[in-house]
Amino acid sequence: MQKSTKLMIALGALLVVAVGFSAARSQERSAAEAAPSAQPSLITQHDIAAAWTAATDTIRQPLPNGVEFQTDPPPFFDDEASGPEPVYTQTIPAQIAARWWRCAWIDASLHPGSSRTPVTPEEARSVVDEWYDMPGMRGNEAFVDYDARMASAAREAGESPFALEYELDCGRLVYTPAP
Repeated sequence: MQKSTKLMIALGALLVVAVGFSAARSQERSAAEAAPSAQPSLITQHDIAAAWTAATDTIRQPLPNGVEFQTDPPPFFDDEASGPEPVYTQTIPAQIAARWWRCAWIDASLHPGSSRTPVTPEEARSVVDEWYDMPGMRGNEAFVDYDARMASAAREAGESPFALEYELDCGRLVYTPAP
């Protein structure tokens, strides 16, 4: 497969992820506007730092040695859009924290650094499956076949599933590794 074809597949998958995140934000804004009585259960931009801390505090599964959750919410929660202030459902910070946790394990297996203990891909694979049982992910139908879809996309792109997942779902909006 030519490099340009692989790039197009990866860019297409990235577009799907970006559209999904954008749709989730749009649905949350619409829900807040359509149901004002439901707004107390929504998280505003003002409350996101506390929601991020609470979400990371609920994750009991360990991170790779030498890795800690970032204290500031990841770029996913940056409010760069014009218009109404973004609002989030109660589960979004938990989902993003679970995704950050998963990305930390994938990062440790793909990019072992001097500040942490190296992790083999097999070890990371055995750990990241716990993601499905985390708050925000447990019972979430949108992610039931996530690993199968990622493996299929990786085969088409000629990449490893972890390498493609890291490139598409981790580093842009969710996970920023410590220097």
